[in-house]
Amino acid sequence: MSAARRSWLTIGLAATLVLVVLATALAVTDRFTPRERGAIDALQPVADRPDDHIGVVVLGTSLSRNALSTHEELGAALTAAGLGDVAAANLGIAGASIELFHEVLDHVWAAEPDILVVEPGIFLGRPFEPDRSLRTRITRWFESEEPLDINASICRPRSDDLLTRRLQRHEPWLTVDADDLERLRTFLSEAVTRVERTVLILPPRPTIWSEIVDGRDLEVRRQLLEAAAELGVMPVETTEQPPIEHFCDFSHLNIEGARHFLVAWAAALAKEVSEP
Repeated sequence: MSAARRSWLTIGLAATLVLVVLATALAVTDRFTPRERGAIDALQPVADRPDDHIGVVVLGTSLSRNALSTHEELGAALTAAGLGDVAAANLGIAGASIELFHEVLDHVWAAEPDILVVEPGIFLGRPFEPDRSLRTRITRWFESEEPLDINASICRPRSDDLLTRRLQRHEPWLTVDADDLERLRTFLSEAVTRVERTVLILPPRPTIWSEIVDGRDLEVRRQLLEAAAELGVMPVETTEQPPIEHFCDFSHLNIEGARHFLVAWAAALAKEVSEP
């Protein structure tokens, strides 16, 4: 065998080895991020529910996570409100936008929920693409990174420092533009064709927050609700505004506040479902 032929054979074998290693890495690593995997895992009880159970899925941020509690507590509250036996998945994830759910939506639709609950806030903010590089996937695999527990509560004590940081972080959520509204319309247009009932959840916030931001949050909410109403998607609302003591910070309900809100919200949803 000539030297040139041996050289090409060596290159070919090396290239084949590299391709085998890459294919193996792609096969054994998870393309989903820990947050996405946590959401997909949480959907399984909804997908596997008995035929006589109602399936409920929530897409939202940590505000919805705290307001509607854990998967089990949400399902129990809806059952107690008269909705029937319920399997629920509260996919309220900190900092979530609709783009975060793009990789999860096929699993949402496959679970065939009877009711889809959407927080309008997921259509605000800047879209982002999570890191799906092979390097990151291999690192997660070697570190045996577990799916994110998306049911973990987020609660920090109120303080002046926290308020300052909240104002800085939430600035992108205090405006709404045409792209945000289009993202909402595009998603809801598909949702209403896939799910029997699609509704909005408006997690409460203390009145002091609206006062501090000069009511900009209320204007954003108004525009989002108007766009959703064009597609016949309306919020499930409760009439009682929680006191400041029911919030652990300037955004999230604490455990006691969530308990009160969830009972009222579940009753409002059950009433809406029962009405023709």
